[in-house]
Amino acid sequence: MADKSILRRILSPVVIASTLGFAVLGALFAYGWWAAYQSRAMVSFPHSITEFRVQEERVNSLDNFDRYWAPDKLMEGLDRERIRGLIASSQQWMKPVLRLSKKDAKDTGKTSNSDLLAYELIASSKDPKTAQKTVEFLAAYVPDASLKINLDNFITTALAEKRLLFTNAALERDNANYKLSLLDARLEDLRRIVKTYPTPAGSSERQILNVEKNSERYMPLPMQMIAIEQERFEQQESLGEIRRRVEGFSEEEDMLLAHEQIAKNTNSGKELALTLIKDVKARLPKTQKPYAINALLDYETRYSTMLSDAFSPSGMIVAPTFPEKPSKSRLLTTLMFGFAGLLLGLLWQFRQDIAYFVKLSFQGETPRS
Repeated sequence: MADKSILRRILSPVVIASTLGFAVLGALFAYGWWAAYQSRAMVSFPHSITEFRVQEERVNSLDNFDRYWAPDKLMEGLDRERIRGLIASSQQWMKPVLRLSKKDAKDTGKTSNSDLLAYELIASSKDPKTAQKTVEFLAAYVPDASLKINLDNFITTALAEKRLLFTNAALERDNANYKLSLLDARLEDLRRIVKTYPTPAGSSERQILNVEKNSERYMPLPMQMIAIEQERFEQQESLGEIRRRVEGFSEEEDMLLAHEQIAKNTNSGKELALTLIKDVKARLPKTQKPYAINALLDYETRYSTMLSDAFSPSGMIVAPTFPEKPSKSRLLTTLMFGFAGLLLGLLWQFRQDIAYFVKLSFQGETPRS
């Protein structure tokens, strides 16, 4: 009879209603409010974990995101504030993919490899198409934003370095001019001495004379003049090279100043790289000085390399997936809510018995059989 009484209390309307009620509530959450479809993509990134962390820090900046966002076709149908919230949150939507996992490293006996194979992008949404499109946006945003920062930093650094090199070259030029003037003065003095004191007949021009003052040894005047002429020639060659460098700096500096202004007015890294390459190509036909031409060609190569590295054709290893099922099991969520309802119903149904046993436990008494 006691067993039937317990069974009757377990199957009471309260317990059944609580279980079914919570199961229905769980279904509402699972199939409605909590339903989320997760899309993923994998992008090639054959660099070190340190470089990945730098890139991750850059693209997690709201300033960079706000600068990149623009109403183009890729962004149609996307919620700016939702994606902005994803970037601002602590959620890891961008994860590194190591060449060797911890298990592989243990199995092969190799030490942990810091080089990466790729990075994975993850985004969720109630609509599977929106989840996929969000990952597409992130796959375009990450390399573009990183490229924009790389170009900005490169232009700023190059401009500072060129100005420093120009200052140093100008100092070298002034020093070379000063040394050349000293050599010219010394050569003129020797010529005047030769005219005033001609070499005696029969003396050797290669004879080395010993002068008591300061124990110095001097070559004959004609040989001194030849040595100074050689030194003047070398100094003039050096001065010519410095002048060629200095002459090229003005065009290079003008270009970098223009590129700095272009960078300030351009938000997209890819667009900026293409604009800079186009500007360099437009300047090349107008440039006559060899040093300046070589410098412009170096910039064109550098910009092109940075662009190709950021947007490699084989960059996308796994395209953004179209999720067919929610990221969380709807059936499992419903069952968990139903189980929670069952526990609450049983606690309510047996509340008096529970209170009785708790009371006895505090009093140290033994329950009646």
